Amino acid sequence: MVPHDIITEQALRYLPPEREELMDMYRPTDMPTGPGYPGVVIIHGGGWHAGERGAAREVNIGTNLARMGYVCISIDYLLSDAENTSWPENLQDCRSAVRYLRENAVALGVNPEKIGAIGGSAGGHLAACLGALSTGPDDATDADCTGVDSSVQAAVDLYGIADLFHWRYTEEDGTPREEYRYDATTQMLGASHTEAPELWRQASPQFQATPNSAPIMILHGKADTCVDYLQ
Repeated sequence: MVPHDIITEQALRYLPPEREELMDMYRPTDMPTGPGYPGVVIIHGGGWHAGERGAAREVNIGTNLARMGYVCISIDYLLSDAENTSWPENLQDCRSAVRYLRENAVALGVNPEKIGAIGGSAGGHLAACLGALSTGPDDATDADCTGVDSSVQAAVDLYGIADLFHWRYTEEDGTPREEYRYDATTQMLGASHTEAPELWRQASPQFQATPNSAPIMILHGKADTCVDYLQ
């Protein structure tokens, strides 16, 4: 395949005007002659409380996928902090990004039947959530139900968390310890695993995957000292 020349556009809006979160777009300069390029939502990491759409990993992914003939949007999404939770609004923002690609498929040269998601760490978790919950048109769990399908046809989880209950601390070489990490997850969800176990299950893609889920590719290294490789 001959790499495409690409266009990069920054600080675009994909959410309602009152939201401050934005997106960057990476796409081939030429419009497709067939059904359209595959579309990809890129989801940054940062423990659900930090990170940015324009970080080096996200720029790398968007630039290289666009050169290979993908239309990519790298998104900001709602982050949690000491006073505010972010679930499930962070996932709903990711679903809104999928809808954006599908709603604007003709203008962007996207094939609406081939949309995927990729993310690293916390973004990998959200990409896996999109894939695991990918059962068709939006349902009542969406805050902004437009009737446009927010499902993905594939997802890539780069060292994300699949089971929030069993995220382990590690040794310096990445060897998982016995004790579990709960702080960032409790902040995102607003309740501990003992207070709201069903909420934790709903946010764990391992427990949400069904035969209807999209294919999910997981990439993880054993030397990871943030997300243990047992995930």
